[in-house]
Amino acid sequence: MEDTKNFGIFNSFHLKVLAMLIMVIDHVGAILFPQYLVLRVIGRLAFPIFAFLLVVGFHYTRNVWNYMLRLLIFAFATEIIFDLAFRDTMLEFSHQNVFFTLALGIFMLILFERNYGWPVKLASAVICMLIADLICCDYRSAGLILILCIHLAFKRPAWMRALSILAGNAAIAFPIFGIQLYGGLAAIPVALYNGRQGPKMKYFFYIFYPLHLLILYILKKLI
Repeated sequence: MEDTKNFGIFNSFHLKVLAMLIMVIDHVGAILFPQYLVLRVIGRLAFPIFAFLLVVGFHYTRNVWNYMLRLLIFAFATEIIFDLAFRDTMLEFSHQNVFFTLALGIFMLILFERNYGWPVKLASAVICMLIADLICCDYRSAGLILILCIHLAFKRPAWMRALSILAGNAAIAFPIFGIQLYGGLAAIPVALYNGRQGPKMKYFFYIFYPLHLLILYILKKLI
């Protein structure tokens, strides 16, 4: 059961639906209409919201190891579709799908929350970030920095959760900045999170992610 001491207007369900809609807009722009930059600008808000929801899941799931395992299973199951949609090839290893980032983020938080001293906690986080860069998962080490920032602020007031989004998103945007700066706007819906779960959709996103990429790939081939 999620914390209900906050009084925002968005529960986890609302945020997940919002993030999924934004993600679809982003991928429509990336796969079908790359000439329309505004679609990618809007899409910058998706990952910070998903990163926040990942931290929510970490704090409230009954078994974090099973959570990580589910993410890994769908990461491998999705990779071929991801490569077809974005690289037009069956297997390509220069960029892995976001499920790998999310699974590695959970693993990082598991290690971080072990009863270790701060030097070991920080070292484990850095090692996970190096792995993210090594396997070239989506958003790489910067994505894990965002997840860690959100985790550190999760039990804090709403304005601190929003600040964690801004700080973590800056890590993704640095040093090129560009349109990724717009991802900081995700701080607004995150700040309005009310600590409640809402309707459950446990496996919907796992299935929706590869499915929408497959549909967009087919549309790209038909257009």
